[in-house]
Amino acid sequence: MTIYMVTTWFPTNQADEAAKITATVTKLPPYIKKWQELASTDEKGLKSYSIIYVDDKNIAEAQLWIAKVMSLYHGLEGFSWKLELVMSQRDALKIPSVKV
Repeated sequence: MTIYMVTTWFPTNQADEAAKITATVTKLPPYIKKWQELASTDEKGLKSYSIIYVDDKNIAEAQLWIAKVMSLYHGLEGFSWKLELVMSQRDALKIPSVKV
């Protein structure tokens, strides 16, 4: 399983429009096993973290699909996003250079 974290930011005055866009994404493709949303605020406004679990066999397709979903928000003034590959702490400890 591959895990991605998508961080998005947009101004608070765009929250209603962002919610409308989010509501248009009603079904995940079968290779995305789980998509969990967390939210916060910072100096830019509203901030969300999407933790996305992807089948290892479909990494390229998942990256493209995530980018397509994020492109839906590009009409929002002040919107930005970042995609990161992340791993569990257990997997991180398997990396030989990590010392505990």
